[in-house]
Amino acid sequence: SEELFDIVFLGRAIEGFDQHDVEQALAKVLKLAPEKTKALFNGKPITLKKSAPKPLASKLYVQLRGIGADIKFGATPQHQHQHQHQHQHQHQHQHQHQHQHQHQ
Repeated sequence: SEELFDIVFLGRAIEGFDQHDVEQALAKVLKLAPEKTKALFNGKPITLKKSAPKPLASKLYVQLRGIGADIKFGATPQHQHQHQHQHQHQHQHQHQHQHQHQHQ
């Protein structure tokens, strides 16, 4: 299955960018009224696009970072994907435990 990504705006402009400029540019990219994008600058992460295929996600990421919006994108959580992640986490935990034990 194709991996999908969520585009998350972190609610702020990248350091060195003027927030007003970023609001205007973001409004253009998202085809929103500038008043709407202004409300997004509250320091809270908000998902701008869900389940985008990787080429689109990375294109949007580059475009939005380029206008000064602080963006991150991560894989859309899938049930199977989360399960594998938990498994790895437990494995690391056991490893650390053994390591501490030897250390003592």
